Amino acid sequence: MEDFNGPLDLILHLLSKNRMEIKDIQISLILDQYLEWMDQRKRLDLEVASEFVTMAAHLVFIKTRMLLSIHDEEAISEMEDEYQAEFIDDLPDARAAELIGNMDPDDAADIVRDLPYEKAETLLRLMGVEDAAEIRRLLGYKDGTAGGMMTTQFVAVPETSTVRETIEVLRVLPEDHPTVHYVYITDEYGKLLGVNSLRTLVLYNADRLMGDIMYDDIISCLPSEEEEDVAADIFKYDIPAMPVVDEHGTLLGIVTTDDAWDAIEDDVAGDKTKMNVPSIAGITVASLMGLFLYSLILLQLAGSLHLGGLHY
Repeated sequence: MEDFNGPLDLILHLLSKNRMEIKDIQISLILDQYLEWMDQRKRLDLEVASEFVTMAAHLVFIKTRMLLSIHDEEAISEMEDEYQAEFIDDLPDARAAELIGNMDPDDAADIVRDLPYEKAETLLRLMGVEDAAEIRRLLGYKDGTAGGMMTTQFVAVPETSTVRETIEVLRVLPEDHPTVHYVYITDEYGKLLGVNSLRTLVLYNADRLMGDIMYDDIISCLPSEEEEDVAADIFKYDIPAMPVVDEHGTLLGIVTTDDAWDAIEDDVAGDKTKMNVPSIAGITVASLMGLFLYSLILLQLAGSLHLGGLHY
């Protein structure tokens, strides 16, 4: 039996050796490999055990999304941050570039930011010009700021557009475009002037100009603002998204509620790391013991499925 540093190393070996796609890897194969690995060492390694269980869980998630005909990039977006870049880094360049290019720009930028420099540049060169330019623009903003967390997928129309023209813009949006809550109104130079919700938009006559019916008391932020402050304002004012503008008022992007939740979760996680070492050690041991017990359940379940002729 060959030796492996961890579960991701094992999956990459299986993909190469058997010329498989990730959707074809059986969960039982991962678990059987782990049992063999443990038997070789004649000892329990809780850290490695937890890694194998976590990877098996992610594999189940990816396979399930694929079976439901949902794009790979959506599954990767839902992965834990620490796995995303590692997963992309180990894919062939062409496939990795395709996946990154099909993701939301802000999610793609987060992953590219965590990749080795040479890998990141290779993928950006392989992407479409527009996708690469959008990701590079987002990478220009500091991580942990409004600019670093914002998305550039929003709907903005000139103040001279009519309600009818705006509705037509919304009608032809791609199917994978994020949910639109607001339409932003700008001047001819892209400066943010106002906003209108979809709910109020349909109440106006189709020939009314957006500049005449917009709500102009706007809450916005600069790209340099700390993400925790932006998230706090989003929840304070109960808005689905916060527009991000430059010093001239030009609309750059928006920070969504989902982005705000991510920022809060990261902040909480950071606070937890400040706990004293004994507390962390105690929690770690308890967590790993729980993961080990969970792995035994998974192993029994996978074994019964395997014996019954089902290969998930």
